[in-house]
Amino acid sequence: MNVTDLKNARAVAGAEYKATLDQLRSAYIELSAADIATVAADTFAGLSQNAGKLAHPEFSPVDPADDWREAVRARRDDLAKSIDLGDLRAQRQAAGATYAAALERFRVAFITLAAIEGALTRLGEVVRSFDQIPSNAGNFYHPEFAPANPGDDWCEAVTSRRDQILKQIMIADLLTAREAAGKVYATAVDRLRESFVELAAIEAALTREFNGREDYALTFATLPQNQGAALEHPQFAPIDPAVSWRDQIAARRDQLIKSAK
Repeated sequence: MNVTDLKNARAVAGAEYKATLDQLRSAYIELSAADIATVAADTFAGLSQNAGKLAHPEFSPVDPADDWREAVRARRDDLAKSIDLGDLRAQRQAAGATYAAALERFRVAFITLAAIEGALTRLGEVVRSFDQIPSNAGNFYHPEFAPANPGDDWCEAVTSRRDQILKQIMIADLLTAREAAGKVYATAVDRLRESFVELAAIEAALTREFNGREDYALTFATLPQNQGAALEHPQFAPIDPAVSWRDQIAARRDQLIKSAK
């Protein structure tokens, strides 16, 4: 995962967030209307006019013309006219189950989007995000169907997910850097072999032709068969049993001697 991937993930998360907020709005209105129509004892602490702190400035900003309280009252009147009290109570139970599922889906979407945007901000990207991260769903908890959970801290969840994303990006960057470094290393080992063979062959040819000359006494202590365990890398520069540095040196030495005559 890199910054581009994260930006794409933000677009997907933003679309999911908007869909879940729309679903939450519909479920909230339906349950609130059923609460009021049935004169239920357990209801929301207060009717929200809009999504409030849960709104997002880019993906789902607050619409001044969309008053949730008015929508609740209109739906309440529809229910009171069309359904008797017994059926209305049953419908309230169904609305409560729908609302609980909608709030949970929204919670996941909110935390995901906020975490992605938090990670992008940490990486120096400028994004439009939530004004602040609420610690929980606040007024959107319902005492009967979606009660508050003291252990459910949205701020902590966002921070934890954000740090997880940043760690994944760091690991991905390191893996990419490793591949690049591995290719460079493989090339370096090949060049080392070529230069080693060339130098060793030249010195071997000089030693063969001018045996005993002081000028050519300084050479490699031993001629290795390959790069050896110290320089071997199992992925980028493995030892090839079919390639013998000594054989290459001998062949190049003979070629140099032949061409010098």
